[in-house]
Amino acid sequence: MSQYKTDQLQLHKWGLDDDLDMYEWNENFRVIESLVGPCKMVRSGKDANGVFTTVEYRNRVDDKLVVKVVLSGGTSPQYTTRTFTVYEADGTTVKTTVARPITYDADGDWTGA
Repeated sequence: MSQYKTDQLQLHKWGLDDDLDMYEWNENFRVIESLVGPCKMVRSGKDANGVFTTVEYRNRVDDKLVVKVVLSGGTSPQYTTRTFTVYEADGTTVKTTVARPITYDADGDWTGA
């Protein structure tokens, strides 16, 4: 759960010791979509195991980049890092980047990031 909120939009903002909560992440996207319009998802970097290593969320109206999520580190399909990059309205200027570790259970199943 996030401990902080952004100043302007009151989006969830995670500290280094916070667990990334997907409910909060999705809530942030609902706020962003209400401002920029609905986003489309563009997947790329499909690896040998069928895992897309890059997912971009783009504004449906002007195709500008809103958020990019990249998997890295480790060995497919068990990547060790998920990096979220949020862009300014121009679609090129980086607003913030957060890298989070990905964890797996004893069976190798994804448990969180």
